Formats: sequence, C-alpha cells, structure tokens
Amino acid sequence: MIHHSGFVTAPHPLFLQWFHMFTLGFHDIGYHFVIDRDGSIYEGRPLALMGANAGETFEANQLAERARLSRDSTAFTEAVKLDPDYGSIGICLNGDFSAQGNSPSIEQLESLSNLLAYLQKRFSIRKDHILMHNEVRDNMLIPRGLKSPKQKTSCPGELAYLKLRAIVALLPD
Repeated sequence: MIHHSGFVTAPHPLFLQWFHMFTLGFHDIGYHFVIDRDGSIYEGRPLALMGANAGETFEANQLAERARLSRDSTAFTEAVKLDPDYGSIGICLNGDFSAQGNSPSIEQLESLSNLLAYLQKRFSIRKDHILMHNEVRDNMLIPRGLKSPKQKTSCPGELAYLKLRAIVALLPD
C-alpha cells in the first residue's frame, strides 16, 4: 500500500516514527518503508509485523472489543484479519503530494519502482494487488462488505497518484 506522509516539508523518518508513536499512539512507525525525497529507503516497522497505515474497519474494531472483553484469542485473531493492514506492506513517500504540496521527486519514484520490483519478486505480489491508500475502501473493504469509520482519503495525493499508478503499470504481472 502506497502513501505519502502528508508533511509539506518532509521530516526525517525518525520524526515520522516519533509522530506515529507519540501523537497517534502507535507502538512504532506505521509504515514498513519510508522513501525520502533524495530516494533513500528507510526500513520502518519490521515486515514480520502488521503495519498501521491503511486504516481500520468497524467490524474489526467491534470484534476486537468483544475479544478483549471475553479474552477470546480466536476472536482477536479473526478481528486482525478484518483490518486492511493485515497481509499488506506499507510504503510511504515522504512529503505532501496533495494539491497544495509538491510532486514526488524523481529519486523517490525510482526508489519506489525498485522497491516494488524487489517486494513483488520476494513475496510473489501481483501488480493488481498493489494499491494506493485512497483505493483501500473501494478495492479491499467494500468488496468484503466491510466499512471504515474514517472519511475517504486522498492519500497518496493528487500530485502523485497518476505517477505512482504508471510505475505499478510497468511492473510485471
């Protein structure tokens, strides 16, 4: 899943980790990878751990609450599977690519292309399973009958969307 950080002046990835932990209350940065403006790729949350970047669903939240109250680990496991982050890899391009922001740098786009090709080969990911954050609701949640408690997002931003889709289109099937 591809995102933008939403910060006009792209902060250091350690700031993103701090922001996720101390402002959003996550246990770590939500993304597995952050690609900085110069094309540097930073590993965030370990790939063995589920990310916290694609949002949530009413259904997962309700089932997790029931599991918490009843201490039913099976229900909790099922709740996790209803989360859009389950089984996904979160990649963040550092910057704000909304209408008032900037476009991703050429270096970011090249690094993203290389990272996607690597991850696609390593995990046998079909390119039609590579989504932008703003595609999660329509492509992952609605087809499964799930609902998000949050408003639809424009992430990764209008100034990046077509460029990112073009990169994905060039990947092998």
